[in-house]
Amino acid sequence: MEHLRKLDSPNVPWRQIIVGTAIGDYLLESYLNYRQYQVYKRTEVPASLQGIVSQEKLTESNDYSMAKMRFSFVHSTYSLVNFLATIHFNVIPKIFHVTKMGFTKRIAPKLAGATFFGAKTLHKLALSTPVHTAFAFNVFGLVSSLLELPFSYYKNFVLEKKYGFNKMTPKTFVLDFFKEQALSFTIQGLYIGIFEKILIKFGLSFVPYFTGFVVVLQIVLMYAVPTLIMPMFNKFEKLEDGELKDRSEALAKKLDFPLSDLYVIDGSTRSAHSNAFFTGLPWKKQIVLYDTLIEQCSTDEIEAILGHELGHWKMNHILQTLLAGNANILTLTLGFLAFAHNDSFYTSLGFFSNDRPAAYLFNTLYLQVISPIQYGVTFLMNGMSRKNEFEADQFSKDLGYGDALAKSLITIHQENLSNYDGDWLYNSYHRSHPLLLERLEAIGYKPKAQ
Repeated sequence: MEHLRKLDSPNVPWRQIIVGTAIGDYLLESYLNYRQYQVYKRTEVPASLQGIVSQEKLTESNDYSMAKMRFSFVHSTYSLVNFLATIHFNVIPKIFHVTKMGFTKRIAPKLAGATFFGAKTLHKLALSTPVHTAFAFNVFGLVSSLLELPFSYYKNFVLEKKYGFNKMTPKTFVLDFFKEQALSFTIQGLYIGIFEKILIKFGLSFVPYFTGFVVVLQIVLMYAVPTLIMPMFNKFEKLEDGELKDRSEALAKKLDFPLSDLYVIDGSTRSAHSNAFFTGLPWKKQIVLYDTLIEQCSTDEIEAILGHELGHWKMNHILQTLLAGNANILTLTLGFLAFAHNDSFYTSLGFFSNDRPAAYLFNTLYLQVISPIQYGVTFLMNGMSRKNEFEADQFSKDLGYGDALAKSLITIHQENLSNYDGDWLYNSYHRSHPLLLERLEAIGYKPKAQ
């Protein structure tokens, strides 16, 4: 543990390191976006896309992509300024301290002499550091979400609406916000509170216990997201009897996919973008199709898309991603051993001497400190994802859906105004999916002569 103690020194400028990494993140993102923005300025259809993309669609796609990138630049600049102000004015320490004092000096004394059922338990919770930490984290999250509202409103009701994608009403927008905050207070509150409890109970031996907790949480969310959380925002209906349902069920049976239900989700109530996915526990899964996808693609094309999605399952891509993600979480958690009880880290950031919300710090400032290390992780994870997409495309082609898959990809790109070209460095860092041209070439698709 000697190497950990070396980091607990007043000579380590933690505040300056955090500010430096935040500015570095901003500069890296701005540079990558600048490179990609130059690609969007190209006005001619590349020779490799002739016969696949019209000049009109390329222009419209580039206009949409540039509009999103300009918005992203403004938003990221605001985010940087907001973060730097948060650090400069010690916002996080102050929120935690005020929360802690509110519980211990105001709520706990009132509960001390109470005789109603559960009063003793509530009194104990009011004095609990995990409760203080969870509540403070959620307060900070709520304030951040409120400050983000103007950007979210502009993105949906100005930018997305201009290009015909936003279908959300102001009422839905407001209701979604309150639902998201309620979920945040519940799920994030429990996560932070339990994390803090583990840290307090096990000290520097907390890593295996926290890792086990994360795995259990993932399993719970695999069940809760499709059955409890998503239906709070969208309406799920079983796919009507017909050719699409019959062919989808036949494909699932052919591949031994543990299909329990086929659903259609009303994505059109919020956006014109289309998608399809499967979800659920390993032994009981559901396939979900967006109603916009059904409107945009033929039955053959949707079946090809399902062949692609089931290819991910058949080749264990989901498991690979989970294992890689959990390996990253384990690495991050091991690194946090140097910060969990680091007095200089807390002091440098403006915390009071008796305030040590370790779980709070893990999920905010610690991740910022080590963000340069995560650059490499992002490259690797997106590289693995692109490889998996190629493999899933090939799987669908091997099932006999090559041409239908290619046509579905072209349709989806055109309907969603996805961009067709990209800078190599931007693609390597940001893209989890290959470009359309790369996917078409990989499955050997050649457009018919016009």
